[in-house]
Amino acid sequence: MSQPVSRPLATAGAVALTALFLGVTAWLFVLYPGVLVGGVANPDPKGHVDFETFWRSTVALLHGADTYHTGSVLPNLNPPFLTLLLAPFGLVPALPSYWAFSALTVLLVTVSVLLVARELRLGPAAAAFGVLTLWASSPLHGTLLLGQIYGLLLAGLTAAWLAGRRGRPLLSAVLLGIVVAIKPSLAPLVLIPLVTRNWRALWSGIGAAGGASILGVLVAGPSSALTWLRLATGTPAPEFDANASLPGLLARLHAPGFLGWVATVVIVAATLWLAGRPASRRFRQRESVLSAHRVGGFGTPDRRTPGEVTGADAVIFAVAAGCLLAAPIAWLNYVIMLWPGALILLRAGRWRTAVPLLVVQVIPVAWGNLWQAAPHTPEAVAGRSLYCLVLTAFWAALLAFCLTDRAPEPSRDARREAYAGV
Repeated sequence: MSQPVSRPLATAGAVALTALFLGVTAWLFVLYPGVLVGGVANPDPKGHVDFETFWRSTVALLHGADTYHTGSVLPNLNPPFLTLLLAPFGLVPALPSYWAFSALTVLLVTVSVLLVARELRLGPAAAAFGVLTLWASSPLHGTLLLGQIYGLLLAGLTAAWLAGRRGRPLLSAVLLGIVVAIKPSLAPLVLIPLVTRNWRALWSGIGAAGGASILGVLVAGPSSALTWLRLATGTPAPEFDANASLPGLLARLHAPGFLGWVATVVIVAATLWLAGRPASRRFRQRESVLSAHRVGGFGTPDRRTPGEVTGADAVIFAVAAGCLLAAPIAWLNYVIMLWPGALILLRAGRWRTAVPLLVVQVIPVAWGNLWQAAPHTPEAVAGRSLYCLVLTAFWAALLAFCLTDRAPEPSRDARREAYAGV
């Protein structure tokens, strides 16, 4: 008897949260106009500090110089493979290169969301909602302002997810390995096949990550590996508001540093175990039943019917969210990588969760300005941790869907396509 009551309450709560987030956004834009959005048009390359770092490293690589001592505003904390991947941007001056990279980022994130929406058979309104909330989001604005690589990572995760849905687990693992070579903090992604006991996919992903990483080191020079490891491991979790990870929250609370590492290990291990095994087991059972009713040989144990979603579809993004939550540094801008996860929730009928998760991210980083007068009071620490709360909510929602006991029935259109042998 509680379900009919709880559903209207959940609907009212989702609507209220969405309205609250939009109201806070409008208020902050009145108080602090132009934050992030205006900065994207800054003609000074040093105003886009992350891209300036990448660009200087690529120029150094092209001239045979040290890619980690370039005179950039910020140190380069990324592996040599990323510098190799971005090398073409070092062929032109910094500002035109930044504009080209920004245009590429917008293209990649937009196409990624549209491809996921198409695969999930979302309607035009839902697809437009996914794209528009992404365009309006603070994480995308921050990504463009800084010139960060999160668009590349989103495209890589999307390609791996699509390959997995099309019954190509080895290709999916290889693509995840390349993503890990770009951003090693996402390394647990290549361990997903370990939980599902797909050994070929496991070694394919590890081989792709290792091979791409070694290629970057060979091109940049052997010393680049040691320099990068020293920089990456010697940077503690910062307590900045925009650091959405759990170690970042512990740093704001001035907790002992080792607790951050404990949290990292526990979150990653728990995410892999909870998201991987149950979802993959249910998926195999579900597909074996569906394939028995399909004609023309359509469907394999690793291939979904277009539009159908199960807990297995959220595994990649649940593990990615767990990686971000556990990393010493996970800026709020990383969250654009999880956009397909919200669309999966939307397709699964969990719009009461998906809609607030997408809309809350239009709140600009000007939110942090509200707490600067006394940043270490309990209420200020709570307010400064908004982005950690958003990332935690993403992780919990995706993991909860992975652990769903019952996969939804395929839609009538999906069944019709299956019977037609499409």
